[in-house]
Amino acid sequence: NNYFSRNQDVVAPFWSDNDIRKEGVVRYAAFMRGDSYKGDKILDSVDNYVNVTDFRGIWMILAQWDQVHPYPHGSDDHEGVSEEFLAKTNTYQGIVVTNSTDTFTLFTYTCGDIQWSSNGNRGAVVGHNAHSQSYANHPASGFDAIGDIVSCTFDSASGSGRRRR
Repeated sequence: NNYFSRNQDVVAPFWSDNDIRKEGVVRYAAFMRGDSYKGDKILDSVDNYVNVTDFRGIWMILAQWDQVHPYPHGSDDHEGVSEEFLAKTNTYQGIVVTNSTDTFTLFTYTCGDIQWSSNGNRGAVVGHNAHSQSYANHPASGFDAIGDIVSCTFDSASGSGRRRR
């Protein structure tokens, strides 16, 4: 099942109702090979993780969602949603790396850092869509079982999505 419109480019390490209005942070950084020692070291590390012969990333964006709460955590009006549920947080990363020919998406989750997967609606979606050329969704996308994502892997023709502990 493709949860994304076929004419959109989407990278979704955990597409759900995140709420960062009061707490939680989203950080990102882009790195181009040769711009800085730190950027080169991070790109080298990602190259090793991709584990594709002769792949050497030249550009990467890394985004981290740190201790994000489910919606409607940031609202004063959350009738019917327990305080216990709203106190839960998720932390995860999404990385897109390219060598200008091949592009890979990597998603990282730490065991115990995915504490919620939905707010009673559809479970989170994990995957990517490359403008109708390739898409891959994790098999548990749309279900509450997506909260157990740290033990799963999936690949697609245009790149890979990998999850690890």
